[in-house]
Amino acid sequence: MTIGTIFHHTHLPLQKWFLAITLLLKAKGRFSALQLSRDLGVNKNTALRVFRQVREGMTQAEQRDLLVGIADMEKSAEHS
Repeated sequence: MTIGTIFHHTHLPLQKWFLAITLLLKAKGRFSALQLSRDLGVNKNTALRVFRQVREGMTQAEQRDLLVGIADMEKSAEHS
């Protein structure tokens, strides 16, 4: 299910990935891996990996569509 996505080979729950994606896409201005580690409740190395994976995914059209779709679903869930 996660093969070919930024979520492949990760032990981090998908809910934390989805939260990270939402936080990173909603961020206005700079957003640090240290802040992401606090928000997700993970160590800074895990947050840095997530941060890099999301940023790299945003450079690939197929991955970008997936990430934006996840963020849109999160927004819809907030408004429900």
